[in-house]
Amino acid sequence: MPGSELKQAAVPSTLKHHNRELILSCFRDNQEHSVADVVSRTGISKLTVMRAIQFFCGKGILVSSGKGESTEQGGKKPEYFRFAYKKYVLNIMMWPEMLGLTFFDMNLRTICRSSFPWIIPASPERAFTFVRNEAARLMEEYGISQSDIYGVSLSTSGIVDYENLVLKYSVHSPEWGTDIPVGKYLEDIFGKGCCYFVENAGKSISRSVLSEQEEPDKRILVLFTTWGLSGAFIEDGRILNGRDSIIGEIGHMVLDPSDGELCSCGSYGCLERLVSVARLRKSIAAAPPPESSPLSKLAPESVNLQHLFFASRQEDSYARDYVSYLADCFATLLRNVSLVFNPETVVFVGDYAQADEYFDSCVQKKLRQFRYLASGRDIEIVYDDRALFEMDAKGGAHALINHFFSREDLYED
Repeated sequence: MPGSELKQAAVPSTLKHHNRELILSCFRDNQEHSVADVVSRTGISKLTVMRAIQFFCGKGILVSSGKGESTEQGGKKPEYFRFAYKKYVLNIMMWPEMLGLTFFDMNLRTICRSSFPWIIPASPERAFTFVRNEAARLMEEYGISQSDIYGVSLSTSGIVDYENLVLKYSVHSPEWGTDIPVGKYLEDIFGKGCCYFVENAGKSISRSVLSEQEEPDKRILVLFTTWGLSGAFIEDGRILNGRDSIIGEIGHMVLDPSDGELCSCGSYGCLERLVSVARLRKSIAAAPPPESSPLSKLAPESVNLQHLFFASRQEDSYARDYVSYLADCFATLLRNVSLVFNPETVVFVGDYAQADEYFDSCVQKKLRQFRYLASGRDIEIVYDDRALFEMDAKGGAHALINHFFSREDLYED
């Protein structure tokens, strides 16, 4: 009868695997821990913890870091252990205007990095030749061999087929065509022994946001606002992708079908076009600011969002009219998103992370006009203005390190 099914009892091998996974997870904070620490954190018996730590030390995953201080009651000094798997992960940032490489150890400590501006080459072969050469240079300089690399992640613009490591299409490199086998290019450079991960840049950055959440079950929308506009929907500690990997391409949500600008997706009135810097500059050129506005000192083609929000902070009415318009656009987006996802927290990263308090107040005011949201508390909006390079690199590294800890063979005899 419904609801009467009994849960299958864990067999010893499954229980052992589960216990080992819990015990090893205690060392993911990159701190030293004693057996007593792990027992306190997990509730697992001292004997089981001791055996598991010995097991992981035998695999070279944990090592002893020496004896600690004895307790006030005296007795033996406790031995401490730490995570020490000696491999590296590499994040490659292949963005429209920048190429960057960052090597991390498995404790997420930065080993080395490089970045330089570029124009995306006309072919993927040329692009990955740059990657090959720069990776070889870093590896030689820092003594990293190919066998030292556990995994490689690559973040880029466009829509990604995660299962097959294929870039389906990017508007920033249309001459590449469709279905570019990114995973194959990486394998040709770093060999078949590595773990590979390919991700849309906005979602890679969102993984960095996710890794720092104290409440992993929160519903979060991360809005990436730099060379385009995309989002990551986070639920139950994971990023939603969908069948065609287009969940999160919310810059292409149509807000004004009567708008005259054609978007790269083939539609008119996409949010990405309505709130773009190009649209801002066009509007300023068509209706120049008064001399009293800080924006009047800038040529329209040089104005960016940081300038706009600076002027708004000075209570410049000209700037605030445009900030109000942008806020209305994003509020409409969040209203529509709330009907299908209902996020508790929205995190802006990139250009709009520089937004001022006036922008935030306008967004919240507009949202309160929507009666379904008016009776509840305001959506929490966070403006995370950290460097995208750093967030992207850590997001990719987190994905690879999570893959390492999820491997079944890690916990098997």
